[in-house]
Amino acid sequence: MERYLIGDLLIHMDYGGMPVQSGDHLRLFRHEGSWEGEEVFFSASFEPLACDPSERVSQDNRVYEIYRHDEAEYLVYHWGNLFHGFAVWPDRFQVSYSPDMRRQPSLREDWFFSIIAFHRQLLQRNAGILHASYIDAGGYAVLFTGPSNIGKSTQANLWKENAGARIVNGDRALLRCRQGRWHAFGYPCCGTSGICVNRTLPIGAIVVLEQAGENEVLPLSLSQKIRHLVSATEIYAWEQRELDLAFSMAEQIATQVPVVKLRCRPDADAVSVLKNYLEENCHADGF
Repeated sequence: MERYLIGDLLIHMDYGGMPVQSGDHLRLFRHEGSWEGEEVFFSASFEPLACDPSERVSQDNRVYEIYRHDEAEYLVYHWGNLFHGFAVWPDRFQVSYSPDMRRQPSLREDWFFSIIAFHRQLLQRNAGILHASYIDAGGYAVLFTGPSNIGKSTQANLWKENAGARIVNGDRALLRCRQGRWHAFGYPCCGTSGICVNRTLPIGAIVVLEQAGENEVLPLSLSQKIRHLVSATEIYAWEQRELDLAFSMAEQIATQVPVVKLRCRPDADAVSVLKNYLEENCHADGF
């Protein structure tokens, strides 16, 4: 069994006999010592998948289907040429592999955190995964978020080149309140950026990006902040319970952390405009 310290949760991973390759990023989160905080136990096993069509909640799609059994919902994924490759039970933190998965190539450790619904374990603990480029700007986390291809990685790289920032994760950050202040934690999934560092920082600002012809920072109303945060939070959008938890967390963040909109071009002036705003309005030295 492997153990990983992600955020401030110790994750025990039993891969159930599935051949697993070491993940380049997840190895940064391995934990060998003692731990006195919260723990989560994940288990997997090979067993025939009995997917009763009468229990199916969702219609067929190209990736997965949703079923409900004994009042618990689970996802059945199609894997390679297997129509029913494996099932994920989010609330049980459990995966059931079809025996046919034994003939599949070994999987990477990092892959499990993309499919085991770890985000639900976090939401139940008032934490979440934000899709954002996460940079270390003078000891504070600045998180660039927005729709795909809006320029999150571009702005992160501009801060690296022009303000000496370090990119912690090119695609995700784990958010949780610790000792009364919201922090960004490293996370072992980083999309196609390939940039992942295990670093924890207090959040200095969350920046919602919008492409524009001029660089300017705009304030957002509370409802706008909450809407942007929820839309960037990893959830199962069809789950009302998860939506409620995400909205609750977003409201807390929006009232305690600076959340602003940056209308910007992909140039160094965007860094100067945002940096000056944060120094003047966010009461944090070092940006």
